Amino acid sequence: MTPRTWDRSHNIRFVLSDALDHPFYWWPKTLITYPIEFQDPVDLNRLVLTRIDTGESVPLQFSEVARDQKGIQTAKLNFFSDLPSGAHREFSLSLGSPIGISHKSANTARAILSFSIQVPSVFAFPELSLSRETRPALSCNFRVEANGLARQPSSSMTIR
Repeated sequence: MTPRTWDRSHNIRFVLSDALDHPFYWWPKTLITYPIEFQDPVDLNRLVLTRIDTGESVPLQFSEVARDQKGIQTAKLNFFSDLPSGAHREFSLSLGSPIGISHKSANTARAILSFSIQVPSVFAFPELSLSRETRPALSCNFRVEANGLARQPSSSMTIR
């Protein structure tokens, strides 16, 4: 595949299109990889991928990053997308705020998720039997903030 070029425009468009338009053929959610050459300096942590039709930020990851004394020379952009029969998907790679960094405004509400994993002592001491109390547990706590104020009570769940 010919590498796409990151240049002074600071924008690369990726288009997925199903010209076949047959109801029995479509792409399920698939990992998509594009090689990119960087002609203009860039901080990969500042790049965002946006789905054009929805404005939605798409999670991305760079792999096989090659650097020299001038900075990043090449990398592979990786992201997931589906493509329903007859559909068209267009994405834009540009400078912005990465996913996970939010900007507060007067009408902002955000959910904060925290996860913890409890590792039972049975892994450290194999002679212990697995009882309900010593099985691994996955905990997830939810707290909602609106306008900077936490709303209580927060919700939580534990899966054993």
